[in-house]
Amino acid sequence: MRRQPARFLTAAAVLLPITIFVAEGVLDYRQTVEQVRTDVEARTEALANHAEAVLRGIRLAMARVEDRVATQPWEAVRNSAELRADLDAVQAAIPEIESIYVAGPDARRVAGGGVFPVLPGEEAHSEPSVAEPSVAETGAALRVGDGAALPEGGAAAFTLSRPLRPGSRFTGTVGVAVAALPFEALFRSAGGGRDATVALVRSDGTVLVHQSRHDGRIPYHAAGGPLFAARAAGGLSATVESIESGAAPDAASGIAAVRKLDGAPLAVAYSVPASAVHGPWLQRMAALAALAVMTSITLMWAGRRALQDARSELDLGRARLEGVVRAMPIGVIVAEAPSGRLVLANDQVGRILRAPADPASGIEAYAKLVGYHPDGRRLAPEEWPLARVLGSGESAPEQEIRIVRGDGSRGIIAANSAPVRDRFGEVVAAVVAFYDVTARKDSQARVEMLMRETLHRAKNQLAVVEGMARQTGRVASGIDDFLDRFSERLQGLALTQTLLVERQWASVPLKDLLIAQMTAFPAPLGDRIDLDGPEVEVAPEPAHNLGLAFHELARNAVQYGALSDGAGRIRVHWGAGSGGRFRLEWVEEGGPPIETPPIERGFGSMVLTRIAGAAVDGTVTMEFNRSGLVWRLDGSAQYFH
Repeated sequence: MRRQPARFLTAAAVLLPITIFVAEGVLDYRQTVEQVRTDVEARTEALANHAEAVLRGIRLAMARVEDRVATQPWEAVRNSAELRADLDAVQAAIPEIESIYVAGPDARRVAGGGVFPVLPGEEAHSEPSVAEPSVAETGAALRVGDGAALPEGGAAAFTLSRPLRPGSRFTGTVGVAVAALPFEALFRSAGGGRDATVALVRSDGTVLVHQSRHDGRIPYHAAGGPLFAARAAGGLSATVESIESGAAPDAASGIAAVRKLDGAPLAVAYSVPASAVHGPWLQRMAALAALAVMTSITLMWAGRRALQDARSELDLGRARLEGVVRAMPIGVIVAEAPSGRLVLANDQVGRILRAPADPASGIEAYAKLVGYHPDGRRLAPEEWPLARVLGSGESAPEQEIRIVRGDGSRGIIAANSAPVRDRFGEVVAAVVAFYDVTARKDSQARVEMLMRETLHRAKNQLAVVEGMARQTGRVASGIDDFLDRFSERLQGLALTQTLLVERQWASVPLKDLLIAQMTAFPAPLGDRIDLDGPEVEVAPEPAHNLGLAFHELARNAVQYGALSDGAGRIRVHWGAGSGGRFRLEWVEEGGPPIETPPIERGFGSMVLTRIAGAAVDGTVTMEFNRSGLVWRLDGSAQYFH
C-alpha cells in the first residue's frame, strides 16, 4: 500500500510531460505547416503578379506591331527596313524580349535582324494542332511555344505568338521570343530558402523556365515534376492552388502552390520540400523533448525524495520553485489565501511594474494600483486577476490591462491567474503570471499606420496617373503618340517612386531627383548640364510632382531645347531665398533660338506652371528667351532641408 503513492507520482512524472510534449508537438506541427503554406502561397501570388505584369508589357508590344503591319500587304511588310528597325527598338526597350517578329504566309519571318525561315510552331495559321509543340488555351489566341535557337542569334526560353486579327491584309502571326534571364533573375530573387524551386510551366506541363537551388537538378517536388505537370495540364483557376505532400505519391514532395497567369496558358509554380517543415519542427521538438525528459527526471526524483523526508522535500521544492520563478522571463507573484500577502515575487515584477513588490502587503494594496480595461474603464481593486482568484477560487483567463507604472509611464500587460489548492481542494494560495506586451501593441499600431499610409499613397498615385492619362490624351495626335508620351511620363513617375522606396518614403536628395529624370532620356549629356547648389533633400509629399516637372523640362530640352543639338547647355542652380523661401532656377543656353513662345498648353505645361508650384506652396515663372527657356521655382523652405 505504501508503494502506491510512489507509483502514482512516478507515473504522473512520466505521463504528464509526455502528454504535454505530444500535444505541443501536434499543435506546433500544424502551425508550422500552415505558416509554410501561407508563405508559399504568398510567394506564388507575388511571382505570378510580376509575371503577369511582364506579359502585359509583351502583349502591348505585340499589339503595337500588329497595328502597324495589319493594314499592309505581306510584301511591304517583308521588305520594310523601317519595320525591322522598330522591332529592334522594341526588343531593346523590353529586356524580357529576346526577339519580336512577324511571320507571313510564305513561311518567312521578319525580325529585327532580317528575314528568316520560320521556326517550328511559327507557321501562319490561326489554330494550333495537337501535334504542334506550342499550346494555346481554349478560347484564347495566345500560343506558347518551346524555346529554340533563333536564326538571328540568341536563344529563348519560350515563344508567345498569336494570329493576326481578322481583316488583316495577309494571313500571319506576330510573336515574341521571350528571354530566360529576366525570369530566372525574378525567380532567384524570390528566394524562400535554399531548397525552394520556382518554375514557369506551360498548360501541358512543360517547364519553360525554372530556378532551383539543387545544383541545377529538378527534384520530384520541383515545378517540373509530375505533380505540377498534372495540376497545370488540368486547367487551373486564376487563384493560387496549394498542394500538400499528401496529394502526391512521394512524401518528399513538400508543399507547393501553382497559379495560372491571366491571359496566357502559363502557370507559376513554387515549391519547398518536406524538410522546410520537418527541419525547423524537429529542432524545436528536440529541445522540447529534452525539456520533457529533464522535467520527468526532476519530478520523479522530487517525488521519491518527498516520500523519504516530507519536510526537507518541501523546503527543496520551495527553493526550486523560487529559482524557476526568478529565472522566468515573465513576472510571477504567488500570494497566500485569503489575505493576499505575497509569498513569492520574481525580479521581473519590479522591472515590468517599475516599482518594488512589498512582501508585507495584502489584498488591500490593490487599491493603490492604477489599471484600465481595454475600453478605458478603471479596474476596481477586486477586478485585478489575483484578487479575483482569491475571492472566487476560479482561474482568471488571460486579460490585457493598461497600467500606470511606478515611474508614471504607461504600458500594457497580459496577465493570467490561477488558484493553488491543497489535497482537499481548498484554495491555499494564488499565482499570477504577467508579461509586458507594450512593444508588441506599439508594433501592431505602427504596422496598421503604415498600411493606411501605403493605401493613401497608392490612391494618390492612381489619381496622378489618371490625371496624366487624361491630359496626355487631350493633346495626343493618335494612339501611338499617346502611348509614347504616356509611357515616358510613367517612366519618370516610376523613377521618382524608386527613389522614395529606396529611401523608405523619407526625404529624397534634390540632386538625385534631377539626375534620375535627366538620365531617363537617351541623349549624350556629357558635361552639358551643370548642377549647382547645396545638399538639399525634398520632402516625400512634393517629390512626385517635382519629379514630373523635372521630367517635362528634360523632355523639352532633349526634343526642342538646349539638348536638341550639340551646342546647348543647361544650368540648374538652387539654394535658400529670402524670407524662409527656397529657389530653384533652370536655365537653357546655346540651343536653337526661340522665335516665339509655344502656344500648346497640355499636361506638361500644367505640371510646370501650376502643379509644381502648388506642391511646395509657391509659384513658378517661365521665360521663353531667344537664348533658351528659363524656369524658376519659388517655394516654401519647409519642403526642403
